[in-house]
Amino acid sequence: MNGDSLNILSYTNEDSGDSSDEFIGSSTEVSREPIDFINEANDSDKEEYEAHDNTYTSKDQNITKPLSKNKFQFFDPKLNNNIFKLRDQNDSMIIGLAKKQMLYISGIFRLQIIKGGIVYNNNHYDSSTSGFTVWHPLVSSIAAIQSSYFSGWNEYIHIEEEYRDIVELYLKEFTCIVKISNSNKELALESSRLYPEFAGFWNDKKLCHNGSSKKYTFTILNEFSDHFNKLSINQEWNSVMEMITRDFKEYKTELRILVLGGKNTGKSSFLRILLENFKAESLKKKKTEDIYYFDTDPGQPEVSDPECISLSKMSVRNRMLGHAFIRNDIEMIKQIYLGSSSPQDFPNEYLASIRKLLESFENNIKNATSVINMPGWIKGFGTVVVNYIINNYKPTHIVILETNSSKNNTEEIKIPAEYEVDSYGETTRPFVFKINAHSQNPSEKVHSSLAASHIRTYKLLTHLHAISCSNYETDFDFEPLVHKAPLQISYGHSGITGIQFLEEFSNLNKEDIENSLVGTIVAINTCETFNGNAVEFEGSFPIIKKRLHNMKFLTLALIHSIDIKKSILNIYIPGTKRKLLSDNINKTLIIERKKTETPIQELNVNIKNYENVNKPFLSAATRKKHEHVWKVRKNIKRRGHRMK
Repeated sequence: MNGDSLNILSYTNEDSGDSSDEFIGSSTEVSREPIDFINEANDSDKEEYEAHDNTYTSKDQNITKPLSKNKFQFFDPKLNNNIFKLRDQNDSMIIGLAKKQMLYISGIFRLQIIKGGIVYNNNHYDSSTSGFTVWHPLVSSIAAIQSSYFSGWNEYIHIEEEYRDIVELYLKEFTCIVKISNSNKELALESSRLYPEFAGFWNDKKLCHNGSSKKYTFTILNEFSDHFNKLSINQEWNSVMEMITRDFKEYKTELRILVLGGKNTGKSSFLRILLENFKAESLKKKKTEDIYYFDTDPGQPEVSDPECISLSKMSVRNRMLGHAFIRNDIEMIKQIYLGSSSPQDFPNEYLASIRKLLESFENNIKNATSVINMPGWIKGFGTVVVNYIINNYKPTHIVILETNSSKNNTEEIKIPAEYEVDSYGETTRPFVFKINAHSQNPSEKVHSSLAASHIRTYKLLTHLHAISCSNYETDFDFEPLVHKAPLQISYGHSGITGIQFLEEFSNLNKEDIENSLVGTIVAINTCETFNGNAVEFEGSFPIIKKRLHNMKFLTLALIHSIDIKKSILNIYIPGTKRKLLSDNINKTLIIERKKTETPIQELNVNIKNYENVNKPFLSAATRKKHEHVWKVRKNIKRRGHRMK
C-alpha cells in the first residue's frame, strides 16, 4: 500500500443516490406556529466561524472557490423560515440548510435527504426516497449533518406532493433540504421511567427550545448555547480510514481489520466511522457484501448482549448512522457469556473464548471482510491476548491508537513481518498504522455526568425490557419487571438440569444457595456434551462441581424467586429471547451465576411513577442475634458514584 489517500468526498455521476426503498409519510398539514426561538451569535462566535476553511467544491466544475465571509452562516433555527413542522403520524420537520451549514441533532430519529446532499462523518450522501435511522445519544459526541450538493447529473426533489409547495415556495433558495421524523424507537427513550438519571441520555428537556418539544424523539441543538460534544475527525484518522476504505472498494484481498489502544482512546468510534465509510462506498457501487464483526469488549459491547463477546454478521448496506445502542440488523453467529464487564476477572476463560470465536470464523467463513472491536486491555496478560489474536486472526490492517502513556505498552505487541495464509506457503504482509488516539479537549462542554458503569446499566435494562423484535425494530416496556408475572421453569431432573457458580462458590451450603440466586442475573446455556455425573444435588439444587466450558449461550435472566417444594424457578427473560428459549427447552439447560450485577432499579422500585409498588427482595424481618447489616459510607464518593 502506498501513501496516496483515497478522496472519499469526491463526487461522481455514479452517485445518483436513488433507491427503491420507500421513506414516505402519510397525509399531513403544515403547522403554522409562531417563531419561538431566534439565535444571536456574539462577536467571538462569528470570528471563530470566519476563521474556518470556507471553500466548497463546485457542482459543475472540479475546482474550489472561496466562500465570502458574509455568506457563511451558522444554522439559526427559525420556525416557518428554515424549519417547517408537519402534523403527521411521525411528527416530522422539514429543514432547509444553506451552503456548508451544520445541523446538530440529538436523540433517535429518521433522516431523509429531500434535496441536494449531506456530508456525515466525511461521507457524502445524495438525496433519495430512502432514509436513515440516526442514533445520537447526548452521552456520546454528536456528528454534524452538513449541507452539500447533489453529486449526480439529474437532481430530483424527493418529497410527497402535499409538501411540494413548502419546498418550492419557502425553501427553494436552500442548498440542502432534509426531513427529520420521529423514530419508531421512541420506546427506547423511555428508560428514564425506570431510571430517572437516564432522562438526559438521548434528549434533554432543557434543550427543547429550537423548534423541538417533548413530543419529539429528537432535539435540534444550538452549537453555541447548548452543552454537548461535537464529533470531529482529524486528518490523521481520516487519512488512515481513506486508505483502508480504498482497499475495501477495490477488494484487492480479504480484509481483516484490528484496532488496538488503551481505554477511552476511540477504538469503537474509529471502527464505527470506518464501517460508515464502507456503507457509503457500498451504497454508491450497490455492493451487498456482509461484514463480520468480532465484538470482544464485554464492558462496552457494540452488538453483543451485556457482558458477552461474540462473532456476528451485519449488512454493510444497513440504513443506520451514529451510535446505535440497539442493533437488530445483525445475524449472531456465536456468542459467549463472560459474566463480567472486565476480561481481567477471567483472563484464561476470556482467552479461551476468543479462541472459540476465531475457530468459528476460520472454519465457516472465507474471503470476507471482518473487523475486531477490542477492549482497552494492553498491559500484562492483555498483551498475551493481543499477540494471540494477531498470530491467529492474521489481520491485514492493524490500527494502533497511541497516547503518551500507552506507547510503552504497545511496544510489547509483536507484529510479524508477514503471515503464512494458506497451506501452499503463500504469505501476506500486514499494514500497520500508528496514530494518535482521540483526546478530549478539557475546554469542550461535556453534557452528561454518566460514567461507563451507567451506560452498561442502560444497555442491561434495555436488554431485559425488550419485549418484541420484528423487521429490525424492537419494542420496549420499561414498566418494572416485578409488575409482571415471571416465567416458570422447573429445575432438577428436568428443565434446568445444572447450576454452575464461580469456582470459589462451588461449595456453598444448601441453605445459602437460594439466597445466592434470588434477585440475581444469570445466564441460561445449553450443553450438548453434558454429563450428569458432574452434578451433585444440594437439597433440590443440581450443582455442577466441575466447571463446564463448552456451553452455548441462550439468554440472560433475572431470577425473581424459587419455589423449593415444587422445584420451580420464577424468572424474567427478555421477550425477544423467549422463542429462542422455547426452541431449546428440550435440551440440557444450565444456569450460570457469575459477576453480572442486577440493576438496583429492578430491586428497589422507589420511583415517582411506581411509588405504590411493593419492594421485592427486601426484608423487614427482625435480625437474628449477632446478625449485622452492611452500611455504606456516604462521606466518601468517587466521581463514578455521582449520578448528577
